[in-house]
Amino acid sequence: MHTSVQTPLITRLESASLTRVCIDAIREAILTGKYAEGDQLPSEAELGKMLGVSRTTLREALRTIEEQGLIVRRRGLGTFVAGLPIAKDLSLNFGITKMIKEAGHIPGTKGVKIYKEAVSPSMAVDLKIKEDSTIIVVERVRTQDGQPIAWSVNTIPLERVGENALGEFKPETESLYEYYASTLKINIVYGNAELLPIAATTQLATILEVRKGCPLMRITQIDYDTGSYPILHSVDYHIPGSSKFIIKRKGPNW
Repeated sequence: MHTSVQTPLITRLESASLTRVCIDAIREAILTGKYAEGDQLPSEAELGKMLGVSRTTLREALRTIEEQGLIVRRRGLGTFVAGLPIAKDLSLNFGITKMIKEAGHIPGTKGVKIYKEAVSPSMAVDLKIKEDSTIIVVERVRTQDGQPIAWSVNTIPLERVGENALGEFKPETESLYEYYASTLKINIVYGNAELLPIAATTQLATILEVRKGCPLMRITQIDYDTGSYPILHSVDYHIPGSSKFIIKRKGPNW
C-alpha cells in the first residue's frame, strides 16, 4: 500500500460544471498515482477547500466516482482508493466465494436468511417442478474484506435434494457449489446465465449499502445436474466496480 508523508494536493481542472470539475480532478489524482490503492483521500472538508466547491457538489462527484469503481466510501472511516475489481470468468461455473479467494481477498457473509416457502408459478417453471412444491431459499450478502459486493438469493428444489439437505450447510463460510459436490454428492454440470444492468431499488440499496438508483449488475442463473435437471436457481446483485465479468466467445467458424 502506498503511503505518503505529505498529503498530495488535488487541484481543479477546467470543465463544464462544478461536479464534472470535481470528478475529473479526483480521477486524475488517482489515475496518475497521487493516491494509490488503499490510500485514504482527504476529508470532505479538505477536498472541498482544495477544489473550491460546496459539500453538496463534492458528494455528488464522489458518488459518481464510487459508482465507477475507483473509490470505496466506508461509513465512519472515510473514502479510500479501491483496488482492482475481482474477475469472474462466466465461462467457468463456480461461486462468489471462490472468485473472491482467487483474487487474493477475504470472503465473508452477512445478513444470512434461510427459509422454506411454496414455489411461485414462475419459479416452478424455471426449476421444472410442480406448482405445489416446496423450495428452500438462501439469502446472503457477500463481502470482500468486510465490504458488501453482492447480494445472493439461491433457490433450491427440495424434491431434488431432500427435505433436510441443508442441515450441515454453513452459509457464513461455505460455498453452495462446494456443498453440493462434497456433502450432497450432486454434480452441477452446467448453467445458463442472464446478465442485466438494473438500478438499485430501496430494498437493494439498503441491503448493499449503496444509494437508491445506483447501477447494479443482476446475474440470474439456473444450474443443472448430470441428468439436465435444474438443481439450483441463483440471482446475484453485484455492485459496479467491485467485480468484472469475463466471457469466452467462440468465433463464427469455430
